[in-house]
Amino acid sequence: MMADRGGARMDGGRSGAKLVTALDIGSSKICALIAQKGEGGALRILGTGQRESRGVKRGYIADMEVTERAVREAVEQAERIAGINIEDVWVSFSAGGLVSDVANVEVELGGNRIEQADIDELLAAGRGSIDEEGRMVLHAQPALYTLDGLHGVNNPLGLYADKLGVDIHIIAADPSPGAIASARA
Repeated sequence: MMADRGGARMDGGRSGAKLVTALDIGSSKICALIAQKGEGGALRILGTGQRESRGVKRGYIADMEVTERAVREAVEQAERIAGINIEDVWVSFSAGGLVSDVANVEVELGGNRIEQADIDELLAAGRGSIDEEGRMVLHAQPALYTLDGLHGVNNPLGLYADKLGVDIHIIAADPSPGAIASARA
C-alpha cells in the first residue's frame, strides 16, 4: 500500500536518488525506514525510526489518534536521521481477519471491438459485485481479463469478443472492534 504524506523533499545531496521508504505498524512497535537504492539494486539505509505501538491492540487500531501520533514520531525520527522529508511510503499493517478472494464478472459485447468504455463498464460491474460480508475492502484490482472464455488476457483494449470478463483480486479485513462500536453509537 502506498500512502502520500505530502511533505516537501529535502534530498540532502541525493537528488535523483531512488528512495525506498517503508512503515511497519505492529501491535508492539511501529518502525519507519528510509533507504537509497544503489548500483545493482543494493539498499543503503539512510534513516530509521521506532516507537512503541500505542493504540494498536492485537492487530486492530483501538485508538486512531494515539496510533497516528506514534506513526508520526517514528517517521519524523527516520526523516531527521536521513536528512530527508519523505513524500511516499510503503505501509505494512498486520490486521486481524484478512481475506483474499477473486470476483469474476462478465459482460456481453456482441462481437464488437473492445473500447475503454467497455472496460470501464466491466470494472464498475465488478466493483458492484464485491460481496464485502461486513469487511472493509483494502484492495480490489483487475488481475486478468477473459475474452470469450480465454483466460489470461492482460489488455483487451482494441480486441474483438462476444464476451469480456475480468478476475478482480480482492483483499478485505474484518473491521476493528472500535469501528464497529463507533458505527453502532
